[in-house]
Amino acid sequence: MTPKPSPGSSRILLTIVLIGLGFLVGVAVGRVDSTATATNVNFLEAIGQAFSERSVPADPSIFRRVWDLIDQEYVGQPVDDQQLYYGAVKGIVDVLGDRYSSFFSPRPSEAFKESLDETAFDGIGAELGVRDETLVVIAPLPGSPAEQAGLRAGDAILAIDGVTAIDMTVDEAVERIRGEGGTTVTLTVGRQGETEAFDVALVRATIVVNSVRWEMRATPAGQPVAYVRISHFTEETPQLFAQAVQEVLLNQPAAFLLDLQNNPGGFLDASIQVAGHFLAENTPVLIEERVNDATVTLRTSGTPTLAGVPAVVLVNEGSASASEILAGALQDYDAATLIGEQTFGKGRVQTFEEFADGSSLKLTVATWATPLGRQIDGKGITPDIVVEPDNAALDASLDRALQFLDERADA
Repeated sequence: MTPKPSPGSSRILLTIVLIGLGFLVGVAVGRVDSTATATNVNFLEAIGQAFSERSVPADPSIFRRVWDLIDQEYVGQPVDDQQLYYGAVKGIVDVLGDRYSSFFSPRPSEAFKESLDETAFDGIGAELGVRDETLVVIAPLPGSPAEQAGLRAGDAILAIDGVTAIDMTVDEAVERIRGEGGTTVTLTVGRQGETEAFDVALVRATIVVNSVRWEMRATPAGQPVAYVRISHFTEETPQLFAQAVQEVLLNQPAAFLLDLQNNPGGFLDASIQVAGHFLAENTPVLIEERVNDATVTLRTSGTPTLAGVPAVVLVNEGSASASEILAGALQDYDAATLIGEQTFGKGRVQTFEEFADGSSLKLTVATWATPLGRQIDGKGITPDIVVEPDNAALDASLDRALQFLDERADA
């Protein structure tokens, strides 16, 4: 098992935000132990110094004057200076216009950190992302309130409890949708092919997420196939996947079927470790592209236990981020045949920094590409065998995969 990091260390995640689980894409998590706190630094002086150091063509006295006017003349007194401070910092991030970058004050930050390692949570059980500047459902979890209410991958979230979601960040939307089990949240949804938006009332529930499960299946011709589903990539996924592989190989499968449908992502390192079961050690899995044309290549390690076993990977519109990294790498190296729908197309990387007062920053710092340099952000990955979306129920793609394995055996 990968040990959990202590404060001051960093870890990488890759995913879409999961309602109730605060997943993100490509995130290094760390703590900044700054000694400059609100008790010993004048915030307004610090702002002026920051403007000066960066030669910003702006007058910091305007910022101070606005602050003073609010403090002295705003009719809605009293004003919480601490909230003004956090609001000002949040505004710096919001002006970027990046719906995956967010500043968290201490309480939301703590909730976000706790959510990173949750395997059970209260929520609706759906992943959110951004497509064409619109909040969308990536995928509902099996058996979740979202699935039971009929939410689909690609549904646009237009409002939450009557509050427009047009300008909400993913994190703001998640915060509004989260809540105690048994309570209700109403989403206004736009769906492709529908002429009018409609409301969906969902009752939140406690959802337990198992990241890996396996079973033996058979093709129509009777070939034994090892079926392994990864719902999302947690810190425990590499160990659970290795155990699953060890057990299914005892059954001498003719092929290995990896199901990444509706997998929104998770820990980047976990997806790379899973890739190591298919690819030789030290094989590039993805390329991070950062500012100033800097690149970072991440590679496999360990023994490729599944090398030589015919492999199929199932993907759909709900496959995003870390699952796209794994699927893209296996496709690039012809290590597996991809079957299903076009994937979501989430190829951005964020860092997550925690500060001394408990606040934190999630900031987009890179995009990533497959080993062959394919940029998937906003595009997704096209499977080798496409199952049309109108017919792409999870079982339909699975059935097509089992049929393909028979066709391959007969070829």
